[in-house]
Amino acid sequence: MRYSVVTTGVVKTDISEALEYYNAISLELAIRFGDDLLKAFNRLEYASHNYFNLGNGFRRANLRKFPHLVLYSIDEEGLTVKIWGVFHQHSNPDFIKRRLKAE
Repeated sequence: MRYSVVTTGVVKTDISEALEYYNAISLELAIRFGDDLLKAFNRLEYASHNYFNLGNGFRRANLRKFPHLVLYSIDEEGLTVKIWGVFHQHSNPDFIKRRLKAE
């Protein structure tokens, strides 16, 4: 079954900040990060249930080549995967918890 992946403005900010960081190092690195993130989003369309269940309706998918994770929830009725954030794996856990509570 295919799900639609949706993001919010704050997620776009997460992605933009990560791309800016990697672009400051190398344009090629920023492109590789973007590709890895896009592949993760594509995997969520078809295999969103395959990733780690954090509880309370949230799941985590790690990027394959970069130390970032995608936090998301699944709406079975609407067949959507809602992305709540794209975080570096060493992000402050309290920041991530606040983000999930704010939405």
